[in-house]
Amino acid sequence: MLITKSFVDQITLPLPKENGKTNQVFYRDSAIPGFGLRVTRGGAKSFIMEKRIQGKVKRITLGKYGNLTVEQARKDAMRFLGAVATGKNPIAEKQNRRIRSTTLLEAFEDYLINRKDLKASTILDYRRSINGPLLNWQTKPLTEITKDMVQLRHAALGKSSKARANNTMRVLRAVFNHAIARYEDNFGHQVVLSNPVDRLSQTRAWYKIERRQTLIKPHELADWFAATLQLNNETTRHYLYLLLFTGLRRSEGSRIQ
Repeated sequence: MLITKSFVDQITLPLPKENGKTNQVFYRDSAIPGFGLRVTRGGAKSFIMEKRIQGKVKRITLGKYGNLTVEQARKDAMRFLGAVATGKNPIAEKQNRRIRSTTLLEAFEDYLINRKDLKASTILDYRRSINGPLLNWQTKPLTEITKDMVQLRHAALGKSSKARANNTMRVLRAVFNHAIARYEDNFGHQVVLSNPVDRLSQTRAWYKIERRQTLIKPHELADWFAATLQLNNETTRHYLYLLLFTGLRRSEGSRIQ
């Protein structure tokens, strides 16, 4: 059969399986070897190309019908065959381009998936950095975030909050370290070669943050206790006593019911 516009327009959708899962049907073109059309029960029609490469049959999606015309898809299929004929692997090249274009937001979400030990409060704090100070970097590929960009952003953030500047860059450093270890092309080569946040350590640019002194010294306990008695809210008093006698963090104490 020859895949034409009229053929694609007139195709009926496949019937559902008994288990309710979406069916898909493939139609192979008679003129271009490996060229075909995939149709799902949901109505999606996509052009595909199948070819044996390095001993294995590989399939690539050329694009959806509507985004591509039949003639455009046929030309793409011929280019695909031409590339394979010259010894190239278009599928591997496409995968490599995809991994090299991984954005900061994609890498961050991948990092969270793999770091299963992170607390919910930690994840929330990390998201504040990604969705706040680094919002306009979310769609940037990791490979386009440079050392100079990191240094300038860190300095800019430090003008309003040195602690937030440091925390933001620590999150970014963690995402890059994860990407360096995880992302490889089809040849096993690293995609992200270095961590641009290392510039801050190399130039000693991290801000020094003075630790807050929140300990109550023994001789201050009497005055502290007397002050709590002046509080109108009994629940607040009990909450403070709980923190004092258990050593819980404020966030941990507030979750106790």
